[in-house]
Amino acid sequence: MTDETFPESSASGAALVLGVLTFPMPFLGPFAWFIGHREVKAIDAGRRDPAGRREANFGRIVGMVATILAVAVVAFVAFALILALILSD
Repeated sequence: MTDETFPESSASGAALVLGVLTFPMPFLGPFAWFIGHREVKAIDAGRRDPAGRREANFGRIVGMVATILAVAVVAFVAFALILALILSD
């Protein structure tokens, strides 16, 4: 660990926790995606410690996947319900 200080505190732990929590609760996916993305941008800008990059990336990627899967499931269910309503007549 270096003695270098950064002007902002890291949120990579929050991105990691939210990323892990998207497995049982997919609605947290967009939050993990947003926080992870914001953290990676802050690390790239030099405002936050680069040691948290891996955790932030994990939260961001898992948040992306969970969000995309949740949207796909909702779209499929909506399509199936509409199709069932149309075919029931």
